[in-house]
Amino acid sequence: MFNISKFFLLTTKARQFVWLLCLIISVCFSSLYAQDNSIKVVLDSQQNGGYIVSASFTITANTQLVWDTLSDYSAISTYVKGMKISRIITSNPTKIIEQKWQTNIMFIPIITSVNLIIKEVQGERISFRSLTSDTFEYYFGEWQIKSKGNQSEVLYNLSVRPKITAFNFLIDGVLNENIKDLMEDVKIEIERRLIKSK
Repeated sequence: MFNISKFFLLTTKARQFVWLLCLIISVCFSSLYAQDNSIKVVLDSQQNGGYIVSASFTITANTQLVWDTLSDYSAISTYVKGMKISRIITSNPTKIIEQKWQTNIMFIPIITSVNLIIKEVQGERISFRSLTSDTFEYYFGEWQIKSKGNQSEVLYNLSVRPKITAFNFLIDGVLNENIKDLMEDVKIEIERRLIKSK
């Protein structure tokens, strides 16, 4: 069994090597699972240690159904993998939701908690910004819905900076995979609701 206390006794270079080795193994295993190639994710690393992430997919569903799915905040934990809690704390006068999710970085489970202030443009846009977080210096972004005939384009944008940036060379791949998983889970849920509505 891996002893985490012994890990921290290693030199800095040795620890980085162990982290890198674990990440490579993790990415190799994740590549064994089929993913939706129609989902596009672009990750841009910033000089301050932050990231700007853009992702999108197109689905044959009306914008109202997409909106109903994205704005159903209390249901997110039922279909997004790793999401442990998603609940509305208050909606008067400002909507605030609490989210807690688990990310596995090199087989080590990391629990992240945020309280997000939500601003909605009905049927078009959901903006979010972290009020409190023990993991991020900043965490904000938005969901957008665009009508394209009988289809809807779903866009996701996130700006984020971890409080610990020493291992950012490892975080890139994990963040990219996590966002792609999120988009895939959302798309599957929209499809599930579409079938149920027929």
